[in-house]
Amino acid sequence: MGRKSRKAEPSHDDPRWRPVREEFKLISQRRGHQELALLDLNGALADDRVQSMLRHIESGECERLLPEYWVAHKLSLWSDEGLLIVPRDPERRGVIPFRGVVLFLWHPDVEEVWPTLRQADDEVAPRAKPGKKPTGDWHTVIAQWLIAVAADDPKRLGNIDALVAEAAAFLEEKIDWAPAEPKHLRRKIIELLQLVPR
Repeated sequence: MGRKSRKAEPSHDDPRWRPVREEFKLISQRRGHQELALLDLNGALADDRVQSMLRHIESGECERLLPEYWVAHKLSLWSDEGLLIVPRDPERRGVIPFRGVVLFLWHPDVEEVWPTLRQADDEVAPRAKPGKKPTGDWHTVIAQWLIAVAADDPKRLGNIDALVAEAAAFLEEKIDWAPAEPKHLRRKIIELLQLVPR
């Protein structure tokens, strides 16, 4: 069943674009099963009930992934909460890992498809297991990255949610580590941007 027509495309800088990892975690918790959650999410992407967007970390450029894309591709699990984009046709080769890009979902669509997510989101999440220790000074790496973002496209500094997701992907790519809890990264980004006009 298709989705009702939209009045306008959401702005790429709107904070309601949320990283797929965060949204998938909520959907999985609510469904109680990752594979079922993934099946539901792939269906919602393919029939345009949930909008999606790729943001390239280095350039900040955004690319809307239309339903036709999701008819030919799907999200697939490769590790705990790790996702890849793979062709739906098993004869076609090619895997698109999230290297250098962050996939975002339009949160209002997600809430419309899974209306009970707000309740799950408000519940206290179990404490995360400590991850591996960072290599090098991740604070400096993030500061350098933020300077490059500010110089290239200062408007990107206005969307903290997007910056947190992009920063996590950037750290994973550069030093093979990112904080397990996004709130730690968010706190550091806000601290670094205190004197920057946005």
